[in-house]
Amino acid sequence: MKNIKVLLLLAVFVLFPGTERCMADTGDALNVELVSQWATGPCMAVDVNAEAVFFGNGAYLEKVSFADPSEPIHLGRVEFPGPVQGVVLEGNYAYVADDYDGLRILDISNPAVMFEVGYFDTRGRVFGVAVSGQYAYVADYINGLRVIDISDKYAPVEIGSLDTEGFAFDVVVSDGHVFLADYDNGLCVIDVSDPASPTEVGSVESESYTRGLCLSDHILYMADGYDGLRILDVTDPAAPVEIGTWATVDMACDAVVSGQTCYLTEWTMGLRVIDVTDPSSPAEIGFLDTDGTAYDLAFWDNYVYVADYEEGLRVIKVNDPAAPCEMGAWDTGGYAYDIAVSDHLVYLAQYRDGLQILDVSNPAVPQVSGSFNTEGYAHGVIVSGQYAYVADYHGGLRIIDISNPDFPSETGFYNTPGIARNVALSGHYAYVTCANDGLRIVDVSDPAAPFEAGFFDTEGNTWDVAVSGSYAYVADGSPGIHILDVSDPASPFILGSILTGAAAYGVVIQGEYLYAATGGTGLHIVDISDPAVAAETGHYNTPGVARGVAVLGDYAYVADFENGVRVIDITDPAAPIEAGYYDTGSQAYGVAASDNMVYVADVLNGIVILKNLLVPSVVENPSAALEQFVLKQNFPNPFNPSTRITYNLPRPAQVELTIYNLQGQMIKTLFNGFQTSGTQAVMWDGRDEQDQKMPSGQYIYRIKAGAYVKSGKMVLMK
Repeated sequence: MKNIKVLLLLAVFVLFPGTERCMADTGDALNVELVSQWATGPCMAVDVNAEAVFFGNGAYLEKVSFADPSEPIHLGRVEFPGPVQGVVLEGNYAYVADDYDGLRILDISNPAVMFEVGYFDTRGRVFGVAVSGQYAYVADYINGLRVIDISDKYAPVEIGSLDTEGFAFDVVVSDGHVFLADYDNGLCVIDVSDPASPTEVGSVESESYTRGLCLSDHILYMADGYDGLRILDVTDPAAPVEIGTWATVDMACDAVVSGQTCYLTEWTMGLRVIDVTDPSSPAEIGFLDTDGTAYDLAFWDNYVYVADYEEGLRVIKVNDPAAPCEMGAWDTGGYAYDIAVSDHLVYLAQYRDGLQILDVSNPAVPQVSGSFNTEGYAHGVIVSGQYAYVADYHGGLRIIDISNPDFPSETGFYNTPGIARNVALSGHYAYVTCANDGLRIVDVSDPAAPFEAGFFDTEGNTWDVAVSGSYAYVADGSPGIHILDVSDPASPFILGSILTGAAAYGVVIQGEYLYAATGGTGLHIVDISDPAVAAETGHYNTPGVARGVAVLGDYAYVADFENGVRVIDITDPAAPIEAGYYDTGSQAYGVAASDNMVYVADVLNGIVILKNLLVPSVVENPSAALEQFVLKQNFPNPFNPSTRITYNLPRPAQVELTIYNLQGQMIKTLFNGFQTSGTQAVMWDGRDEQDQKMPSGQYIYRIKAGAYVKSGKMVLMK
């Protein structure tokens, strides 16, 4: 994270044992099954009660106690199929707006555990929810208002709906009326005295985008995008009257009111504190510029909790509204844009969170191995040997040493002249697509001192590149694919072009064919056996906006944005056909494949790990597994005050088991000596070599047994 102002607790980026997983509708998949998810992502929703704060972290709903804001305590997590767009707490239940995956209902009555009891798939996109009595009122984007009977939490059922003119984002309900934030359609007031027949009875137009609402008594506070805060008297719901306004610089997203103070999230400007003692004359009395994109918010006992999108959850003390002060935070994930896989490790370009490295030796339980926060915004990644090459947007090309994946470090960088979007490697050259600044060719023969060897300014907006032999194939947006001769990297020249009919976003080469992902026209297959006369051989029009593509064996895997990943049989390149698909829950952007496993970078959902059921599994020799060293996940995890680390030695060995912090500093050697074969276990009590208690956070345990070296991550929570 960049420019952190106040103490942050280290992010909990492990899949906690006991994490509740909520599965998607089985109709969202064909010949592909979900193996697991590492579902961290932006924080877009938050609500709070006396016990804890509940907030979104990509597809996770996190439950955290901020009794001491500087030392938050993680209490639980539930994984959903889609990103958490909204959450409302009502009694013993949490109601989650889960984007494409409908309304989810959680039982939170037991402080020790929360779990899903029911859901309703609206088949739209759920962004907001309000609850009154036995009904949930759902803001369902293009489908307007949905009224769900939740008297039976295990079997919610729709009883009414109203298709509005805009895009339903937020909803509040009071005295038989629903107030719906309908984006470009402004405010809709809907009579729900008969929930089966909701009827629009009033409205307020917007010249911007109505995103959030808060009702206090008979006054409605409307976060109206670029028109700022609008204050309405809704004493007569059928005839709302605007009584005051407060102009924002950026887009007003949501509002909450406590007493005579309105707290407003203003996109890139953070939290605004507005005195509404006189609603006709609102006046700003304080503000705090958060690091991210202030989106949702909740208020409890002199604290405002801001869902700050890519910068996680911010905890802000407002006992003096004129001087709000950040007291703590919880770091969630960023946007997942690109992915690469090598051996048992997955490398994720996660925008503001840089490069994330996950160990997928057991794909069902992915574990964070290490991470490196790049200078810019990681957008593309490729791995070769001991280095990861990251296209880092304004940060240019970053070269990361991954020889020790637990502690990746930057070896060198080159500041490209434009926005570095993606990168390919061939020989000792890195080929970097730089949006409107074309293709840059960077000599990386010395990774510590890369320099530009040549460039080619394309006519479009470069997105991706693949290199084969002396030719670079550039996905150049709307013009399609350009074929460049790069035999002399200092003087590349164009050899030809392939018009794809829509913007070309992704490109990959297998054998004599090039596979291009294009927005609107799907997958294009091009014969490049002779690059001078390259010609399209086949085409398959996917249902969405194809952003990325990976090819392995007989299948092309297309990251099809809001339509998940599509599996295309390319046995006959002239007649590709769809053989399977999986709805990843948000926006599939990047994809990689290994054997029968498919790894998808889903913008808001982190990494989705899938299995192609059409490809036989690699069968390992069972007896060989017994001859392997095995380091297991510590248990319990998170832990307090102690945890057990278990490992298997197939033969006697000299063993060293050591604890490190995330900075690579040795904390304690737990064991250093000779051990016999078999299962071994060592306890750690959370103390260092000086017997001092260690603070909450992530720690690494590392075993060296003969030539075997392996690491794991664990979380100490107090």
